[in-house]
Amino acid sequence: MLSCASKPPVKPLSAEDQIRQDAVVGSQVAENFESKLKLKRDPELSVYLRNLGQKLADQVPELKAAPLGVLILRGVTLMVLEMGDQ
Repeated sequence: MLSCASKPPVKPLSAEDQIRQDAVVGSQVAENFESKLKLKRDPELSVYLRNLGQKLADQVPELKAAPLGVLILRGVTLMVLEMGDQ
């Protein structure tokens, strides 16, 4: 006997929950990158880019409290939002 069952409706995520979920994925991607690629260590540039990125994120209320991480790879810079202890 066959039956049709509809899936329960998916509740859309709030902006805050979506940011948290994206941050978890971003952290996982960053860990993957860090384990596979050689990173350039430039503390001054990292601080500058992190501060710049945080100033930009501060313009969006949902991102204001989200910590920001910066990875510098062979001339390419990635900014990753990371949710963690604040």
